[in-house]
Amino acid sequence: MGRVDRPRTPSDRQVTWGGPLLAVLVALAAAVVFDQPYIFLAETPLGVALYLVVGITLPQMLLARREGEPTRLGVAAIAGLGATLALAIGVLGDGVTARWGLPFIALLLFLTIGIGGGHVVRVAMAAYRDGRDSGRD
Repeated sequence: MGRVDRPRTPSDRQVTWGGPLLAVLVALAAAVVFDQPYIFLAETPLGVALYLVVGITLPQMLLARREGEPTRLGVAAIAGLGATLALAIGVLGDGVTARWGLPFIALLLFLTIGIGGGHVVRVAMAAYRDGRDSGRD
């Protein structure tokens, strides 16, 4: 009998940083398809929604499901709500590819860095607790 390889699941760090990187690639592809560089810069409703859904909502939902952490689920829900709101404003306004003129990319960058930083703090706290608890034996 041969050895059965199980698919390797990505680590929390890979999911946390892979989502925003994938969001950049998806936004770049959408910018090329629609011939609108402002999608890539998140200056359109579609660009904002892509970054929020692919970069924040999906990774946080995956991690929330894996860890059972309600905070991550809340972050995912807020980001998903923001994406839905951006698309709704675009549909009701000038369209989802119309330029808003507001540089949302800076806000999204800060949000992504904050989520990544939160992950680092959680890992450090867990390692500290594990080290402290193991010394009590």
